[in-house]
Amino acid sequence: MRARLRLGYVLVVFATVLATSTNPSFAMTDDTADRGGGQVVTQVESPDTGVKVNETNSQDSTATAEGAQALRDFSMRVTQAAGLQAMSAEALATKYRVLRVDVTKMLPTPGCKQHTEVVIVPREVTEVRYVRGSLGSHASSGPCSVTMIWEDSPADQDVQDDPEQLSGIAAAAPYKDHYGEDCAARLWEGSDSWSDSCWRYWVEKYDGNPNWNYYSAHVWSSCGVQGNYYLASCGRGVGPSSSSPKLRWLDYAPIASSPPSCRTIDNSITLYNVAVGYSYTSCEEQRIIRYSAAGHMTSYWQGKVFSRGNANEPLGGTKHHVAVKVAQKDGRPKWTHWSSSDNQYCWLRPPYC
Repeated sequence: MRARLRLGYVLVVFATVLATSTNPSFAMTDDTADRGGGQVVTQVESPDTGVKVNETNSQDSTATAEGAQALRDFSMRVTQAAGLQAMSAEALATKYRVLRVDVTKMLPTPGCKQHTEVVIVPREVTEVRYVRGSLGSHASSGPCSVTMIWEDSPADQDVQDDPEQLSGIAAAAPYKDHYGEDCAARLWEGSDSWSDSCWRYWVEKYDGNPNWNYYSAHVWSSCGVQGNYYLASCGRGVGPSSSSPKLRWLDYAPIASSPPSCRTIDNSITLYNVAVGYSYTSCEEQRIIRYSAAGHMTSYWQGKVFSRGNANEPLGGTKHHVAVKVAQKDGRPKWTHWSSSDNQYCWLRPPYC
C-alpha cells in the first residue's frame, strides 16, 4: 500500500462455495498454452466458505430512494456499455435487488477502512457470500480485499437444445443462438467506486452431433472511481457452479496475456460448427488466467487511471470468452461469475501519486 489506503476488492459471481468436494480444484494453466489444452503450472486454493449475506449484516434498500438512484445509475451504465435493453424504474426494481452490506460486521479486518457496499444482483440470485482475499496469485488485491460470491441460475436450465436429435426432425444449418444475458454491480459508499459485471450465453443449434451440446459464456467487466481514487485493476472471471453438469473445454479467448501497448485482441471462440465473438482494440495491460477445470477463466485489466469527473464513466475493463461442451440431455451449464477491481487512494491528488 505504501502509505496509501488500498481499497482492493474482488467481486465474484460464484456458486454456493468453491471449496467443496463437488467442485474441481483451481489448477491454473500457462496462459500462453494452446487453446483447449495447456500445462498445469501452479495450484490455486479455493476460497473458504465465507460469511453469508443475511438480515443481520445487510439491508434490502430496493424500495428506497437510495436504491432507486443506484438502479438508475446501474441501468444507464450497463445499457450503454453492455447493450442491454433500457428498463423503467418499476421494471428495474422487479428484476433486481439492491442490498446495503455492512462488510465490517461480516469480515472485520483490523487496520482496514471498510466501506458499506451497495450490491445489485438479479432476483434469481438466492445466496450471496463474502470471503477474504482474491482468486489466485495473479489477482491484484491488497490485504483489505474481499470476495463476493454468487451464482447465476437461469430459469431454462433443463431445456433440451437439440430436440432434432431426439425426434428425428430434419437438421437445419447450424447457427448460434443467444439464450441469456444479465449484469450485476457492486458500489462502495464513501469512495464513489463501482464495478459492473455482465454476461451473455450462447448455444449452437442443429450442431449435428448426437453426443454433445455446445455452449459459450461471454463475460466482461467495467470499473470506475471518483474523487481522489484511481483505478489500478479491473477483473472478470467465470466458471461452472457446483451444481452444473460436467463441462469439457472447447475453446477460450483471448488466448494470452498482453503488455500495455495498443493492439487488436481476438475475443472470438469456436463452438462446433459456428464462431461467436469479435475483436477489439486495447492499449492497457491485460492478464489472462485459464484454469484446467473446464470453463474456469479470469482476465484482468491493469493500469493507473484517475477519475475524469464523471462518477459513472468506465475507466477500465476486461472481457473474455469460454466455450465448453456438455453431454447430450445433461442440460445447460450453470455458471458462476466473479469480477474484481483494485482502487487506491491518492492523498495529494494527481499527478503526485
